[in-house]
Amino acid sequence: MTAPLGRRAYLSLVLAATTAGYSLFGGDDVSADSPTSATEALLAGHLVAIARNLDGAVVRPDETATPVQDALDRVAEAGGGRVYLPPGRVSERGPIRPHPNTGLYGFGMNVSVVRRGLG
Repeated sequence: MTAPLGRRAYLSLVLAATTAGYSLFGGDDVSADSPTSATEALLAGHLVAIARNLDGAVVRPDETATPVQDALDRVAEAGGGRVYLPPGRVSERGPIRPHPNTGLYGFGMNVSVVRRGLG
């Protein structure tokens, strides 16, 4: 579970979500328990991948060993974009290799942390 957010981290989160231009993720295949906004997804500890040709993809760190690379791959396939890291720690088991026209954004030093996963 992610620790509660401080005021600065929360304001950064809201700014990043609104700057990204997403208020709601859509589509008929979205389940009822899915996050409905980029802010909700980030607060839940998920990575958010945003690209022009991508419908706001959420990558759940507990479902993959390489969530950061998976999100970067998704925005690269869509022609480039941004991956937002949630506040807290994200474990990554493999190397992180950004593609051209992709960016990785967090909420500041020691707020969003990528940690090399063990085993």
